[in-house]
Amino acid sequence: MLIAHAIGGFLSPAAERRKVSGALYFTVLGCVYAFTYFVEAREGEARASRLAAQLNLRTVTSVAAAPARADSPKPDRESARPR
Repeated sequence: MLIAHAIGGFLSPAAERRKVSGALYFTVLGCVYAFTYFVEAREGEARASRLAAQLNLRTVTSVAAAPARADSPKPDRESARPR
């Protein structure tokens, strides 16, 4: 590393530009990758939220529409009246 740093001082201006342009290339590439990852994660989160809402809606609908079981106790009329 020390030798590369020492030699770096003797590089021509064209070599310095290539070194900077290479670093800039990888910086831009990393930013594009990060943005793509963010968009994919956001879409996946929205998809998961929609699926959870559908599951919740189906569960609530199925519980509300389910008929009473024959073995469930019937409410007593006397205890069901408001006082």
